[in-house]
Amino acid sequence: MLRAAAPAFIPQRMRSPCQFFQQGACRFGNSCKYLHIVSARPGQIDQEITVSEDEELAREIVKLALTKSERAKGSQDGTTCDRKIYGAAITFGAGAEVTNIEIPSKHKYGKWVQNDSVICSWYRPAGMAFLTYNDLDLLHEAGELLLKTTTPSGCNLDCVVQRPGRNDRNNRFTLEVRNLEAECGEEWFKNILGTIYPLKIKIRAPSLGAPPDESREVVQGLLQSFGQLKSCSFHNNPARSTFCLSASFSDPKNAITAVRELNGSHHEDIGRLSVRPSISIKFNVPSRMVMVLLPELYQLQRQSSVEHRVRFILPRSKDNGGPVRTLRIEADGTDAPNLVSKVKAQLEKLLAGTDIKHDGAPLWHSFFGSTDALQYLTRLSHISQLYIHRDARKSQLRLYGGIATIREEVRKILVAKVAELKQPRQIWVLTEGEFKTAVAGGFSNIESVLDKKVTLDVASTPKKILVQGSKKDLVMAKSIFHGETLYYEDDEVSPTGPPAALPGACCACCACWTEPAPEEVLDIACGHTYCRECFLNQAASCEFPFRCATRGDEGRCSHVFCLQELRTLLDFTDFESLLDASFKTYVRTNPTLYQYCPTPDCPSIYCLPAQPSAENRNATHESASSTSFLCTACLINICAHCHAIYHDGMTCADYKDSPNLEALQTLKREMGWQDCPHCKTSIEKTEGCNHMACTVCGAHICWVCLRAFEDANTCYLHLTAVHGGIGLLDHDEIIDEFLDFDQDAALDEFGNVMEAW
Repeated sequence: MLRAAAPAFIPQRMRSPCQFFQQGACRFGNSCKYLHIVSARPGQIDQEITVSEDEELAREIVKLALTKSERAKGSQDGTTCDRKIYGAAITFGAGAEVTNIEIPSKHKYGKWVQNDSVICSWYRPAGMAFLTYNDLDLLHEAGELLLKTTTPSGCNLDCVVQRPGRNDRNNRFTLEVRNLEAECGEEWFKNILGTIYPLKIKIRAPSLGAPPDESREVVQGLLQSFGQLKSCSFHNNPARSTFCLSASFSDPKNAITAVRELNGSHHEDIGRLSVRPSISIKFNVPSRMVMVLLPELYQLQRQSSVEHRVRFILPRSKDNGGPVRTLRIEADGTDAPNLVSKVKAQLEKLLAGTDIKHDGAPLWHSFFGSTDALQYLTRLSHISQLYIHRDARKSQLRLYGGIATIREEVRKILVAKVAELKQPRQIWVLTEGEFKTAVAGGFSNIESVLDKKVTLDVASTPKKILVQGSKKDLVMAKSIFHGETLYYEDDEVSPTGPPAALPGACCACCACWTEPAPEEVLDIACGHTYCRECFLNQAASCEFPFRCATRGDEGRCSHVFCLQELRTLLDFTDFESLLDASFKTYVRTNPTLYQYCPTPDCPSIYCLPAQPSAENRNATHESASSTSFLCTACLINICAHCHAIYHDGMTCADYKDSPNLEALQTLKREMGWQDCPHCKTSIEKTEGCNHMACTVCGAHICWVCLRAFEDANTCYLHLTAVHGGIGLLDHDEIIDEFLDFDQDAALDEFGNVMEAW
């Protein structure tokens, strides 16, 4: 159905806007399969958000958001919040305490990592021929003709001009022809070359080898000797000089073993066999996001192919079905994980989008978590040619695509929308007679005075006039509507908070016992009062769950700060720092459950399996293959026994005794470096006492015995009780050193220096 006020006819089934219509050059009219929409000014957005032209697209997005909406229930009521830190999905509860950590596996968060595949290649049996000419032009003519010719089975030929040797005549030139089959004899060359037949031809018969089907069975049997195969595909392209077979193992560790044992091996039936590991990542991305990011994705595709030799596969342009598109990153070879991880990091940066912020904090309102907001954001995305993604779990909005100026305009529109939503709203339910008066011109009179603060809702039953403002604005609207003299009534708003304090009255801070300025006072729900500086200091060094530190006659206050209260007391930066500190504390205090990835520059964590026995720690690769796993951030396999990069075919003891590690350990001993007992980061002590704090995981370490503690006080007590001091000169040592000081000798030395001067 077409509305009278609609700027254009927009079919329900369409999704993409028509670029030709925007230029006034579309020749299909209403039968065009793309959207015909008129670019609206920022002020027109709110007038169009109630239309239902994008209901179909909205329903598709709703299906994608159902799961996230369920998980966002806790976030909406303020009891929990979710963050993604170091590659893990973290859930925080009361007191900013970590309540759940979800480590992304290779099937989580829209990504699917496949690292169980190998690609095998071997040369097909082929012969060679050497054609001798006395005319270089004839040789080039024959070479061009042969390059356009295929063998009886369809294989392309390869031609190379040989350089003349020292003993060759000056007027003799040789053309080497490769990839010949047994059927390619002299008669075959005569039929192909005709009048440009060479003076001399020498044919080398193809090397003996198994037929394609038999060679495929040989290679497949070799792979099956290392483990069960999930899939196997044989590629016999006549245009190539090699056969190719790609296979996937049920266990990724079997693929690693097959590459190590088979690559470069020689076999009687197939000759030299090349086996390369293959890795691929699949991303399921919303279709709208892919559409607005296509220019950046095409640029990344070219960059991946040229700089990294990685295949970045985009969806076909004619594939418009479904609410999501599939992006794939593929590479093969020993350095495939490193190359794929680089392209993956660039793609994830694109898919992260741009956070919409206002005054340094994420822009958000409870309205954006509702179903009505979905249609509003979808309509705004169509008009601005951007994609606006809402994350209800993190209470954030993100922008994708477009240029900087358009993104800034959209941000201003959303900021204005939030400011409007924060204003009070009054509803005036109209009677049948009042509605007729409003249509006849009564609403226009109100609109001429209050402008955009009033809206006539004709879609509801009964009809309503919505006034954006206080009760005084509603009274003014009614007075204008009835033609009465303007009058006001006092707002009937009861105070919801505590009564205002008298001027000059201020409670003392329960931490520093001083009376802070009124603007620095923070009132806690338990009744205690903090000054802002003391509360920030406590938040920076607190234990989790974060609770009130006030102590009285009955002990410490038991109040635990809820997340909503912390958001009110802390600004955005301090609140996020508190969550980050809580996460690091949780990982540090649970070293048997979580560890940091040992790869340099990879901040991800991984979950440890059950602790292995002493026998398993020295197990070989074959018996310990089940305890190595893949880091989904850098795509590197990690040994779960020694927490190092996976050492294929070596025991943990042999790996530690390898020459490279032995040289590193020697350097550490010479430089005085030691490893953190938690995260294994190398630490150097330059000065100070024997209490050290790891800058990576935050552990408090005794430098003498490398024992880790939860806080600094416990570490100092340990140093004093066990090692007899903290590593600095104590008072008695200072006195003894002072008593041993020879003052007369020092004065004589000073006199000698002055005399020489």
